[in-house]
Amino acid sequence: KDVSFAMFGNQFSYFDKYIPIEYKSTVIFSRSNKTRESYTFAYNLETVKYEKVSISVKGSVNAKAVFKIKKVDVTGGGDFSISSTKDTSETVTESGKLNVVIYPNKKVTLRIVGDARVSNGVSKYYLFGICMKKGAFEIVEITSTIYEMVEENA
Repeated sequence: KDVSFAMFGNQFSYFDKYIPIEYKSTVIFSRSNKTRESYTFAYNLETVKYEKVSISVKGSVNAKAVFKIKKVDVTGGGDFSISSTKDTSETVTESGKLNVVIYPNKKVTLRIVGDARVSNGVSKYYLFGICMKKGAFEIVEITSTIYEMVEENA
């Protein structure tokens, strides 16, 4: 897909938009017991999520003219500028304690799984109708997160 023409700002073209996927993230812990006795494993989990979104838009147009009228220099000009900034932030803290009994010849794994949406495409940034920057992007938006504990034979 080709990105259309613009005078100012960004133009986007998406290849895929909000495609649902399932993901399996990293393993938080995995313990196995190859003895004849069961044992208890204590695990403490603390998750801190900090999210800050900052959007800033600035632009200016300058014009200046110098000309002579009957041996006198005349200077004229104009200036126009606009500025806009938006900041949002959020902090979430989660903590938990977990005691897991691992039975003989068993393996216990705690991992993160969930659902997400993927979007990707291309973007161009225009200034006075001239393409200044261009590139590709991919956005992964996590919609759900599940802590999954699996017990299997060791």
